Amino acid sequence: MPFDLSIPLRHSDTNTFMLITGINTSIRQKLKCLLLTVPGERLMVPAYGVGIRNYLFAHANSDAMVVLTQAIRNQIKQFMPYVVVNDITIQTHEADLNRITLRLLYSIPGARISDFVDITI
Repeated sequence: MPFDLSIPLRHSDTNTFMLITGINTSIRQKLKCLLLTVPGERLMVPAYGVGIRNYLFAHANSDAMVVLTQAIRNQIKQFMPYVVVNDITIQTHEADLNRITLRLLYSIPGARISDFVDITI
């Protein structure tokens, strides 16, 4: 049973667009969308989104990373309340100071799911 459209949109042989059929993949995709969407970008829901790209040039040891972590927790609590955030790790790269890697460990107790999302920008 399909859960969602696959993003980015791709054509499928059997459907108009490729569909996600696994709950794990669907939740991971929804989390990525929430993390990458800039607040105000989503029409009719201007509060939706963390906008992690906005924090790209902040120093890793600054208060901006604390603000980012709290923004992630708040957004997930508001828009995906069934997800429990277990850990958030934010790393900078010494070779490229304009890049950060975020790892979000999460679980969904009702579905017995534990997984993670990695995003490098």
